[in-house]
Parts: sequence; structure tokens; C-alpha cells
Amino acid sequence: MMRRVGIWSETVEFQTYMIAKAAQLSEYAVDIMTKPKHEGNHQGHSFYYEKLEKLERVRVLQKFEPIQLQWLYIQTSSRPITRDLVNLSRYAQHIGIFSTCGNLPYTRMLVSQLKEIVKYFPVSLKSERVFLPDILYEFDIYRAWSKRYHLGIDVHSNFLDDPLLSAKLFADDWKQSSLRKYCFNFIGNRNPESRTQIIQTVQSYLASQAQSNLNRNDYLWIEYGDNPGEIRGVPPVEYIDYLSESDFTLCPPGYMRTTHRVIEALVRGSIPVLHADELELYNLDLQDQVNCVAVRHQDWIEAIKRLLSLSQSDIEEIRCNILAMRQKYLTPQSYSRRLGMRMGLICEAESDSSNAAA
Repeated sequence: MMRRVGIWSETVEFQTYMIAKAAQLSEYAVDIMTKPKHEGNHQGHSFYYEKLEKLERVRVLQKFEPIQLQWLYIQTSSRPITRDLVNLSRYAQHIGIFSTCGNLPYTRMLVSQLKEIVKYFPVSLKSERVFLPDILYEFDIYRAWSKRYHLGIDVHSNFLDDPLLSAKLFADDWKQSSLRKYCFNFIGNRNPESRTQIIQTVQSYLASQAQSNLNRNDYLWIEYGDNPGEIRGVPPVEYIDYLSESDFTLCPPGYMRTTHRVIEALVRGSIPVLHADELELYNLDLQDQVNCVAVRHQDWIEAIKRLLSLSQSDIEEIRCNILAMRQKYLTPQSYSRRLGMRMGLICEAESDSSNAAA
């Protein structure tokens, strides 16, 4: 009999897709309970709803069905607990919660967790695993009865769904010794305000260096916003090419502290540049000047100066370390496999076996 998991979510988005993909690749059937396709209040609900419908062994439902589940995963939201969720939890052997309590000061985080636990009571007290988007404090309320994990992040689902894009992104066609066209790039949305401030700081520094040792042709800068009619980014094929042509990729956090850009850069051998306090969020064993450049104390100018000072041999050594990560961390299946382990779907022995076969 096919093992089955359930996902309960008010609306579906990329996190729902990652959870379902991890379960599907772990040989589980997946039932997702959510709002109808055109009723979600999240702007990506319809987009990811259609992606989920295309996955094998995945059903998207609006009505509770009494089916035995190995795991039930709850994506918390502003939606209050419903009778369907309570009933669904009675058919689950294990329960996991994907919490929305994010990057908050410690006291506010505790208050936020308490509200979340009360909102989803009594189901929340049955949770065996809790997944947090960023900070794991040494102690929080969930720790009293649950194991806690970072969620991590994968490449954007567009690159996983399209066979041609996936083949291009994950192609084993770059060499550590290659000379690249650009020293670094930034390709992304200037929003939110926290990222805009970082971008403006870096741009001011680059402008001050324009007449000295840093030429505008040494780096690639493509930013965009959310204004109506504004061109958003570049086509995916060009984006992959730009990563492949850049020694470094600037990865300032956006609406979340993690960004797909870090993983996509690594896959193409472009060294990601990101905040030092975000390294552990990716579950990739990221280390400063080993396989990335860490922005210490959020000082982006110091980080830019440091990456500009690295020699070609330094860059090649870091690329060599990135190549060594490929099998364990940078294949299309690796994120789903590691997330599946944290979700309790596969044990370490099964993962080791999959790694050996990869």
C-alpha cells in the first residue's frame, strides 16, 4: 500500500511545492488540502496550484477525506483552526508544523510562537517536528516537545519543472579554471526596503570607484522593482548564462532571509555573497572563503573590497570546493532528499544509499 502524507495550507506557494516535491521524491502519495485555485489570497496560489496538480501521486483537495496518513504537515497562517484540520489530524501517525514565526527579537518570537500554538490547539501540541524559516534560538516554546529544523531553500521551481531549463542549470559544463566575463553580478528585485538600502550602499561604493580600478564592464547589474509595466529581470536562459559568466553573485536577503539565488549561483560555479548570519540557514555547510563570501556585520563594502582582492587562484580554489559539494548538495534531488530527512520521511541510511547511487 502506498505511503501517504497530507499537507494542510490556507494557500499554496513555493514552500508548499517544496514540501510536496520532497514527499513525492521519497515515494509518498501526497494530499494537499487548500482553497480552490482562484480563491487564494496569496498572489502565487493559482500559479503553484497548477504546478502541484502536475506532480505525480499528488492530489489537491478542498474537502476532508478520512485517509490514513503517515505524516500531516501544517503550514501555519492567519487562518484559524478548522474542524477539517482537527479531523485530519486524527488520521495522522505524526504531525509536523511549518511555522511562520520568523526573524524576530527573542521576546517577540516567544509571543508569536505562543499565539501560533494557541491558534492551532490542540493539534499544535501533537507536533513532533517544527520547521522554522530562519532563526533557531537555543530555547523556544516548541522545543518543549518538538524537534526543530531550519527549512532551507532550493533553486526556483521554474528550473525544476522545465526539463530544458533544468538541464541547462544543472549541466556539468563549467570548469574551476575558467576565466569569467564579470567579476560579480546582482540580478534581482530591489525590494523590499531592507534590500534597497543594501543595493544603494553597494552602488554608491561602485560609483566612487568608477574612475579608479573598477570599471563598469567588470560587473553586471540588473535590478528591477514592482512598478506596473516595469520589466522584471531577465529570461531564465539568460539568467543562467549570467551566473555562468560571473565569478561572484551578490545575494542580499529579500522578503525572506534565504534566497534561491544562493543555490542557483553555486550550481553554476558562481560564488555567492551573503550575510554571515545566514550561512547556516541553507543547510549546505557554507563557510566564508571556502565555498562562499560571507558579509561580516552586514558590511557590504568590506565584502566587495575583499572579493575584489581575491586572485584567480583563490577563486579557483573556492570553485573547486563548490564542485566537491555537487553530489551531496547541488543536484536536483539533493534538496528534496535532505528536506525529506528533516521531515521524517526517510532515514539517514536511506539517504546515504541514495547518495551512493547518485
